[in-house]
Amino acid sequence: MFRWQAVFLVLVGAASYGFLAAVTKIGYRSGFHLGELIGSQMFVGVIVLWLLALWRNKGKLPFTLPEASKLIAVGTLSGMTGILYYVSIRTIPASLAIVLLFQFVWVGVWYEWIFERKKPSLETLMSVGVSLFGGFLASGVVHDGWTQISLVGVLAGLVAAFSYAGTLYASGKAVVHMNPWFRSSLMGTGAMLLVWGVFPPYYLVTGLWWNVHIWIPIALGIMGLILPMLCFVFGAPKIGTQMTTLLCSVELPIAIFMARFVFMEAIGGLQWLGVCLIVAGLIMKFMFSSRTWKVRALPQR
Repeated sequence: MFRWQAVFLVLVGAASYGFLAAVTKIGYRSGFHLGELIGSQMFVGVIVLWLLALWRNKGKLPFTLPEASKLIAVGTLSGMTGILYYVSIRTIPASLAIVLLFQFVWVGVWYEWIFERKKPSLETLMSVGVSLFGGFLASGVVHDGWTQISLVGVLAGLVAAFSYAGTLYASGKAVVHMNPWFRSSLMGTGAMLLVWGVFPPYYLVTGLWWNVHIWIPIALGIMGLILPMLCFVFGAPKIGTQMTTLLCSVELPIAIFMARFVFMEAIGGLQWLGVCLIVAGLIMKFMFSSRTWKVRALPQR
């Protein structure tokens, strides 16, 4: 695999999260509740991931129980992210929810500092400052004030950023020698088990998703678990945590555009300026990083 291919995979995985908010809003408007949406998403995603993994490996299970346990534990972070993000989308505008989740970029920098003792450079701190200010403007708080915004939704979005950053960090660190197909399947299983522990899956029998709206959980499974999980486990170990978190910021402009042009959410000039500042901060960090980052061939697995 070439490094540019790993970059492309991470971009695809991140972009799928950008479209996820739109489908989630449609699901709520169609009568689904939180548990049905996140639970059926995990069910569809895990079934497909395991079928693909077993087909690719001819039915063999090339991993040990301790390895499986580690990846299932990592997967619970993804499940936590899904629950919190869906709560955020339900209680605050989709544009604000995605901006809050977007803070995972800088949480990822902090994780590297804490767990790997990689102190952020001055350039990193500068880009963090620009993007955080952009996030403040993009949130709409300047225009609407806090009185019109659910604090529960805001807190859920912020905590989701921490768990999402943890998912990305662990995707590039945990049991990286294992077949990526089985890594994604085991991590997806961990996410599903956590979600089902919170929302028991009775809706798989009695829920709305057996009627005309079945496309909603299928779309959520593809964009919320299958694509990102596969893309991250294949791509993230090849390019590192920092580059992965930077590339994942592509979900922000996609989600903002979807909120504006699909749901017609009012997005003012300051919010658009905030989006531009966030992207500018990322470009700054990318330019600083590119001094030592070269596109080159990677060894085949």
